[in-house]
Amino acid sequence: LKWCNIPHSVAFPTFGRIMKNRSFQTGYVLSLLVYQRLLCGFCSRCQMMLQQGKFVSTDRAVLHRSSADAEIYFIVNASDSCLDKEYAFKRAAKAVPELWDAYGGVIMKPARWRKQNDSVYVRLALHPHESMFVVLPKTAERKYQKAKEYLVEKTRYEAIEGDWDVEFCPKLLPSFEMTLEKLVDLSTSDDERIKYFSGTAVYRNKFTVSKKQLAGKKRFLLDLGRVNDIVEVRINGEHSVVLWYPPYQADVTDYIHEGENHIELHVTNNWANRLIGDEQYPADFEWGDDRGERGHAMKSFPDWFLKNQERPEKNRIGFSIWYYHRKDSPLQPAGLCGPVRLVERYLDN
Repeated sequence: LKWCNIPHSVAFPTFGRIMKNRSFQTGYVLSLLVYQRLLCGFCSRCQMMLQQGKFVSTDRAVLHRSSADAEIYFIVNASDSCLDKEYAFKRAAKAVPELWDAYGGVIMKPARWRKQNDSVYVRLALHPHESMFVVLPKTAERKYQKAKEYLVEKTRYEAIEGDWDVEFCPKLLPSFEMTLEKLVDLSTSDDERIKYFSGTAVYRNKFTVSKKQLAGKKRFLLDLGRVNDIVEVRINGEHSVVLWYPPYQADVTDYIHEGENHIELHVTNNWANRLIGDEQYPADFEWGDDRGERGHAMKSFPDWFLKNQERPEKNRIGFSIWYYHRKDSPLQPAGLCGPVRLVERYLDN
């Protein structure tokens, strides 16, 4: 089994659904490169693992496949709650079990596992709708590098407060800046530039870490709370990680230092709110048949478009041949809602 350098063999159309209620137009809000790295990277890893060997069995939470060199189990927490559960697997030779995380692209040594008789027991902590591959190698010789799964003894939370400086970078419109006293859903704003905003909003703030906090065996997480929809995390000018699925938590242990630390969060939402904002203004083209919930189409390309002339309705930004949104369509939650917290995890020796 190989993990690294997996080709993006899964083909997706340019308009796809990453998760429930979150649709993105490639090239409009997200670059194709980021889209491929996040979605195709995750799906291609899952596809690769789920095609290994032969199918053995499945139920709602566990799928089992068997190959010449490993037993492979795909574990899913299909609930809306966190899950901490011990799973029993038939023992495969004398090798140590491994956790293969398709979301993070890492292989880990499980911290909580045991052998008993002819079975191996592995305890997993999964967030809502999170999944994990448990691999039981049939040989003891495994040459690739494996990370450690950390056991947390206790956790301390520290809220990151103060004003947030936000730079709004809408697609096809001028950027503008604003200071927010607190984090809010952008779609609730009275300012139409923010209410109908679609694009990337860059949030900047800072926090202080003491020498005492850095002492001891611990890991630091940045917990972003509620995010709509994708965020790139930068700490002290360095890229940390891109998060596209809850919980929006980034391990920032290697990026923070004693004293003042700077956060920069590039939050990108979907384009629904901009399209709803366009519908507040008259259409500068002729509508075709209205198909209700299935949307309505542009009857034909307008003359100004065919003749490469200026658009008559300057307030309309998007241009599509098919429209699903109306003037009264509900807006999608947008931006960073938080709360943002620095999480100290004290590790069990």
